[in-house]
Amino acid sequence: MNSQQIDRLVKKAEQMQTIRDTTTMDRQALGFFTRLLLLTTLPHAEPKTKDVYTTTNGQYHLGIRSGYDIENENKKYGIPFGIYPRLLLAFICKEVIMKKSKTIHLGQSLNQFMEKLGIAPSYDGKKNTGSITRLRDQMDRLFNADIIVKRVEQTAFSKKSAQLKYQIVDGMQTEEIYFWDKKTHPDQKQIFDTAITLSDTFFEEIKNHPVPIDLDILSAIKTSPLAIDLYLFLTYNSFKVKQKIEVSWKSLHQQFGSEYTELKNFTREAKKHLKKICMLYPDLHIELPRGKIVILPTSTPSVELKP
Repeated sequence: MNSQQIDRLVKKAEQMQTIRDTTTMDRQALGFFTRLLLLTTLPHAEPKTKDVYTTTNGQYHLGIRSGYDIENENKKYGIPFGIYPRLLLAFICKEVIMKKSKTIHLGQSLNQFMEKLGIAPSYDGKKNTGSITRLRDQMDRLFNADIIVKRVEQTAFSKKSAQLKYQIVDGMQTEEIYFWDKKTHPDQKQIFDTAITLSDTFFEEIKNHPVPIDLDILSAIKTSPLAIDLYLFLTYNSFKVKQKIEVSWKSLHQQFGSEYTELKNFTREAKKHLKKICMLYPDLHIELPRGKIVILPTSTPSVELKP
C-alpha cells in the first residue's frame, strides 16, 4: 500500500468519525429527498428495455417512459439509472426546500455543478465512460422522462387507487435546459447560469413531502445505488418507527434488487452496505435475523428533528 492509498484511508476514517460525532446541522449537511422516488426507486443498472421501466413496492407502482429527442430522429434518451439520478434528485430537492423556487440554478460551468454533486470530472471521448459523459447522459434521461407513481389500496371489499404523473422538468420550459456547451472545456463558464424549471407537479410533491437526509452520509456511500437506496429507506422509516419494523429480504429484493437474479446475492450485497451505513449512522438500530431486517424502535432519524 503506497502513501496515497494510506492518506485516502486516513481521510475516509476521519470523515466517518466526524459524521458520527457531529450533528447534521453543525456540519451544514442537511439535505432532502423526494418521498415518491424513495418508496419506488429508480433502477440500479441500465434496464434491458430503453422505452419503459416498471417496478412495484407494496401499494406503490412506478412506471418510467423514456423521453425522445425529436431533433434527432426521435432518438430515445433511455431510462435513468444508477447513482447520478439519485445525486441529481438530492441536489434538486435541497434547492427546492431551501430556496422555495421552481427554478434550479445548476452553475456557470459543468465543473461547478459536478462539484456541487460531489463528482470528480473526468472525460473519455472514445469510450464514453468518463463522469462528464455519464452525468450528461443521465441528466437527459431523468429530465426528459415521463414518470407515473400509482398507489393502490385494496381490501376484501374495495379497491382504491391514486395516480400521479409528471416530468421532473416542465415540458413547456425545455428551452431553459442548456447543459452547458458540450464542446467546451468543463471549466469554461457561460455568461448566465445554466438553469432548469421544475414542473408544478414535481415541485409541489417535493415541497409537501420532503424527507430530510444527511448529505455527508450520502456522499460517503455514493458509489453504490443500492447503498443509497438502503440509507434512504432506513432513515425514512426511522421517522415513523414506534414499534419494530420487520421487512423480509424477499420484499427488499423486489423493491431494490431487480438487477440481482438471485435473492442470496442481493442479501449478501445489502448486508455489506448495511455495515458501512450503520458505522456512519450510529442512531440506526437494526437486527438481521434469518430472512429479514428488523428496524428497532430505538432508532432515530439520521437528521435530528426539532422539538
